Amino acid sequence: MAHARKVTESYAARAAQNPRSYYEDCLRVAQNLLAVSAFPLRDVADTIDPVSLLPKEPSEERVSTWELYTGLPFTAAFVTTAEDTAIMLCPACPGYIQTTVPWITEAGTGFAQKDFIATCMSCKSTFNREVGFPLRWS
Repeated sequence: MAHARKVTESYAARAAQNPRSYYEDCLRVAQNLLAVSAFPLRDVADTIDPVSLLPKEPSEERVSTWELYTGLPFTAAFVTTAEDTAIMLCPACPGYIQTTVPWITEAGTGFAQKDFIATCMSCKSTFNREVGFPLRWS
């Protein structure tokens, strides 16, 4: 394995100097290196809307190929609801009392959302990620 990596690295170094030498060496010594292709950047770019920068809807062929090869549905199930919660330690309570916070809220202030803010059920103080997380993970 180390030998193969060393050979590959030496060919890659030669490619940087002279792509023709690299190609000839691949034909002569390491045909498997010809099978390695470049990253499909254009294919990736074609899946993104240039105006909104959001993903385009996938083609039926792409969806069926994904499902065939992975055995998984292309669209992941969205299972988070307003009833889902997370347990956090209140940074204001002595002894860091556990408090339950909603995972998502209509206002966008749930634990999994950008504007997270919670109120402790015990002391009624409010906290966010900046205040709650350093204590949570210590």
